[in-house]
Amino acid sequence: MKRSLLTTNPYLKDPQKREEAMARNIETSSAIEGIKIKRISITGCFVHADHITAHPRAKRSSRPRSYQSYGFRTKTILLIYFSNLNQLV
Repeated sequence: MKRSLLTTNPYLKDPQKREEAMARNIETSSAIEGIKIKRISITGCFVHADHITAHPRAKRSSRPRSYQSYGFRTKTILLIYFSNLNQLV
């Protein structure tokens, strides 16, 4: 069986660098999808904004109504995943 990334990747070996990279990755990836989350420095948990607004130049979605709640589901999945990840570390 292969060795885990934590043992082979030099960027993941250092816990401080790993946490900083993970926080930056989560914030930027979420921002691209329109999900606004920030990390609370005291607890290390990620929280989302109460009101998510579309970009001012965004047009109405051409997607069916069933896809319009996609952002909410993604946000919820991210928050659950990373809250569990913080408990593991």
